[in-house]
Amino acid sequence: MAIDRAPFLRDRVTGLVGSVYVLIGAATGSLGPVTGQLRKELGLSRLVMGLHGAMFGWCLLIVALSAPWLSRFHSTRRLFALSPALMAAGVAVMALGHHLAITLAGALLIGAGGSLLVLIAPQVVSVHHGESNRTAAFVFVNGLSGVGTIGAPLMLAATLALGWGWRAPMFGLAIVAALGIGTLVVRIPVPARTISEARTSALALLRRDPELRRRWFVLVLGIGTEFGALLWGSTAVQELGHASVSIGAVAVGLFSAGMVLGRFVLPRHLLHRSRAAVLRWSFAATIAAFTALRFGPGSAGRVAGLFGIGLGLALVYPVAFSRFYEVRSYSDDEIGSVGALASGTAVTFAPLTLGALADGFGLGKALFVIPALAAMALVLLSRDR
Repeated sequence: MAIDRAPFLRDRVTGLVGSVYVLIGAATGSLGPVTGQLRKELGLSRLVMGLHGAMFGWCLLIVALSAPWLSRFHSTRRLFALSPALMAAGVAVMALGHHLAITLAGALLIGAGGSLLVLIAPQVVSVHHGESNRTAAFVFVNGLSGVGTIGAPLMLAATLALGWGWRAPMFGLAIVAALGIGTLVVRIPVPARTISEARTSALALLRRDPELRRRWFVLVLGIGTEFGALLWGSTAVQELGHASVSIGAVAVGLFSAGMVLGRFVLPRHLLHRSRAAVLRWSFAATIAAFTALRFGPGSAGRVAGLFGIGLGLALVYPVAFSRFYEVRSYSDDEIGSVGALASGTAVTFAPLTLGALADGFGLGKALFVIPALAAMALVLLSRDR
């Protein structure tokens, strides 16, 4: 099935969902540069540094597994409003934290808020835009996350270059997000439903449906590839390309710029292709771009490679997620919980695996986890047309 061609309405609800994606983009986009600074300040190993990213994954797993309970007793509107509040609080806690336990608590709050967004936003988009427009709308709001993933690292690069540090701008980001998005949440009601009937858990769905399970693994591998590059790209440019901290932060911004460019430009050129073909192209392009990130030449070549990886991965999450709707007539709640479980699995294990390998074998070798995940996804996609 090809990507949706129908236009969709960019209204206030779409803008509200997009604004929360900007926040999650800023929070996750700054995670790489911030944890790199924390590693220096607190003397952390790469494995412990990766724990900050894994906190996000653990929250996603908990939210995914508790999705039937959340849907039964809490409205979509309440859960959606809680998402940006938790993320803003987490950014503030990380900015104020000078101890590992506090920074991990901040990452946990970011993860909790982001997990609710991963669970609820697809439901809101699907209900609001309908079956014919949901993929295009989901690509659009996901693309808006790039505003945050570009802006936050560039802001940190500037403040670090000026000698102002990273804590003050991060705390300022939390305040702006809390006030700005909080005002929008109060004024713009999202489609609200309270689900009273029992829903099948994500694990049960995956156990009984092999086709859904295969597509779920593709999404896990895609998210793992993206999050590995996002979290470790800055460190790779600095350590392998002998670049400054500011250049490393700029590199993460360019990775995100590649994703934004891909999400807004590529769909118009790929509308005639199936979703599986789009994913095959995406993973193949990611593997090709990885060679520049790993081998350069120099810091410029590695920055260009990170940009290429972002461009290659741009459509993976929204397109791979939308393929769940092709399998059977699952409810939006069930699809959301399956997607959240995929995100949680990937975000939990990809940073920890890469961090453990980097401590044991060096960052240069550990980075090969990124193309390995992409290659595994290509194998799973080989049976799709």
